Amino acid sequence: KVRTGNLSLDPYEHAIVVEYEVTAMDPETGQMETTQKETKVRLKTIKPEANLTKLANDIVNKCKYISDKHFDIVEQLVHDLKKRQNADDEEDADQYTHDDVSMDRIDDYMEMLYGGDDDMQEKIKGSANILKLCSNVGNLEQLIQNMQLMSALSRVFADDFKRSSELSFNLCRVFLSFSNFMEMHSILSNYRVGALTMKVVELELKRSRHKAEERAKAMEDMVEISRKQEMKDAILARRQDKVIFVALHLLINLAEDVSVEKKMVKKNLVKMLTENLSRRTPDCLMLILTFLRKLSIFSENKAIMATKETGTIYQLCKFLPCSHDKLTQATLRLLFNLSFDLECRRAMVEAGMLPKLVNLLKKAPFRAKTIRLLYHLSADDKTKRLLSKTDCVPIVMQLVINFPHEIVAKELAALTVNISLDQKCAQQMTEHRGLQHLMSRVGDYQDVLLAKVVRNISLWTFGEQRVITHMTEQVGNMKAEIKRQKKAQRAIDNLANGGKPEEEKFGDDDESDEDDEAYANLPKIPSYHQKRLWGEHIKPLIKMTLACDSHDLLVELLGTLGNMTEMDLPKGKKWSTLIEDYNLCSFLGKLLVPGMSQNDVVLEVIILIGQMCIDEKSSVLIASCSLISALHDMWQDKNDDSEIVLQLLHTFYRMLHFQETREELLYSTESMADICDCVGSKNRAIRVNADKCLEMILEYDRNEAGEIGELGAQVRRRRFLAHNKEWMEEVGERGGREDRVFRHGGGNLMMDSDDELMGGATGHDWRRDDEDDDEDDEDGEYAGYGGAHNFVTGSGQKIAFDTSGLSSGDGGEGSRDAEYGGW
Repeated sequence: KVRTGNLSLDPYEHAIVVEYEVTAMDPETGQMETTQKETKVRLKTIKPEANLTKLANDIVNKCKYISDKHFDIVEQLVHDLKKRQNADDEEDADQYTHDDVSMDRIDDYMEMLYGGDDDMQEKIKGSANILKLCSNVGNLEQLIQNMQLMSALSRVFADDFKRSSELSFNLCRVFLSFSNFMEMHSILSNYRVGALTMKVVELELKRSRHKAEERAKAMEDMVEISRKQEMKDAILARRQDKVIFVALHLLINLAEDVSVEKKMVKKNLVKMLTENLSRRTPDCLMLILTFLRKLSIFSENKAIMATKETGTIYQLCKFLPCSHDKLTQATLRLLFNLSFDLECRRAMVEAGMLPKLVNLLKKAPFRAKTIRLLYHLSADDKTKRLLSKTDCVPIVMQLVINFPHEIVAKELAALTVNISLDQKCAQQMTEHRGLQHLMSRVGDYQDVLLAKVVRNISLWTFGEQRVITHMTEQVGNMKAEIKRQKKAQRAIDNLANGGKPEEEKFGDDDESDEDDEAYANLPKIPSYHQKRLWGEHIKPLIKMTLACDSHDLLVELLGTLGNMTEMDLPKGKKWSTLIEDYNLCSFLGKLLVPGMSQNDVVLEVIILIGQMCIDEKSSVLIASCSLISALHDMWQDKNDDSEIVLQLLHTFYRMLHFQETREELLYSTESMADICDCVGSKNRAIRVNADKCLEMILEYDRNEAGEIGELGAQVRRRRFLAHNKEWMEEVGERGGREDRVFRHGGGNLMMDSDDELMGGATGHDWRRDDEDDDEDDEDGEYAGYGGAHNFVTGSGQKIAFDTSGLSSGDGGEGSRDAEYGGW
């Protein structure tokens, strides 16, 4: 229900202000709520012959917030508006009530400008006559070349701009006529027109601040401002807006020269324009926003606008939205320019623009510009989290699902991609069958960007499962530690009581203690709520992947499948079943042929194979085809790509858990040598994953007695070479026969026997291939450890050391292999 309230004239615009009340039921509480609102009915210029009664009737019929019983009030307001318009027209026409102007009388007009200080009206009349001459474009060149005229205009402008706003207005318009032509800018610069114009704007700002202070003081003193005074203030404000509009129009023309613009910026132009954003006239505000948008091209100006001291971005909030649609559009264009800068984006978020921008998405005229702006803002992770607390995700999803064309617009799709990277936003996208709608559009129209959105959602569900797995491991470790502490405490108690520790009995009773207080304080493991979210989409994803002929789409589909775990698969299905049903091994093997696919496709295929190798049956299928050899061939072809090498290491690590893939990997390819080469990589992630793979090899390559086999021995040798690379190089440089010098660091003295360095029993000769073994053995010194050698300590001091008593590495009592189990 709508109830019309007070009707009045806008003091600044040519409009009628309509106040009304809206009474509606709140859908959440079910109670009736009343809201006070306001709108404006803007009128064009009222012609002298216009029928005001008919105009008032049209306003009442077209404005749904004005009831018929308010017709008389509307008619009276229209008459008042017509009177105010006539008054403004008469004020402007007073300047031209004199005789027609002529170029032949230019000297007379100049004499008027030279009038005395008390004859201000004469100066105003003279400036008005010159302005009338400037209205004819043909006169401009002759006028600006008249040095006496230009000197007189600039002198009067500099001396009297504080005394009369009307004179400043006329002179600014004269200079504005000249500034419309780039050829005349240099002449205007010679007369310092730009600097004088900025002084005019500063003066009007000071007057506005002074007037605002007076009003604030009156409100503090509880002094009521009369209606007549308010009208006077409104008229003064309109005159100020006219002067500022013309002055800024002149400045923006002069700022076409970048050097002139920089001079203006040095004189606080940006702050001056920001203060003028408090004006009320739409035309003046449009010009200010246009000027700011022009300045926002340069990063130095953006930095000024982003600061709280200037407050430009904070002032722009009030135009989002406002009653003037063009102002809102101009504000969005300015903010879009500013959004390329990180500090400006942060300032927009701090100013609270996000909820306002999200609401603008509901309005079609502003939607395109708002989407572009939100796309830039959503590049920051903090902004994504804040957008999840608004209605952004539901609105964007509706726009995507109901988009009229087959391929969603790039700006809208890019915004959707950005926000889908946030966990809460991704979760909201899956609500109300959102994922089903996205999958339907991807399947029907092969939209690559929407496929990327689906992949981001799968990344969220994959991350949820990783968090649960990590917490499960942490809680398990904490439980084991609690059990260990209890076991130790019981043993201590039994010994204190003179008894023996009952380890076996205590071990049997461990499970019965999990309900006590120590276990109750452990963190709870969250459950996975999206368990069947992807079940119905796995088969369509695989079918689209097999039939895909687009490279970009294939990357996204493979990436989505690579994020699927057993909990995401259809009920009763495992990867082994899907591999057999769709012959995935053959398809993936083709993509791994060197030169067949680009690097990004290869990377996703490697990740997918690692994800599929998750159980015994899947590993048998993978080992029985050519995938493992294809992966090794890909390693040889792409060993310079660190990302592909890293994912290969992770996939190999998974394959090492199962016997079939482990044997195929280690004995049918040379993958172990490649893995060992990665131990010395400069990339830390590659080194860590290579160590994990080698640990798995050592774990499984043992006999029944627990002794390591041939592969394990090779792993140890390669690790030794990698971890002692610098020492080995120094040994090679300093190697001699009679007096071998070794570096001692950290307390371990390294011997010079090749066999002993590698662990004795292995018999591995690590020397360079070009070394002459016969020469090394001429004196028989290297057959064992006999003889005296010199060693250098960490401080560089040479000491003598007798090695005759050391073992020759036969695995006996003195062998390091026997004592430490090899290197």
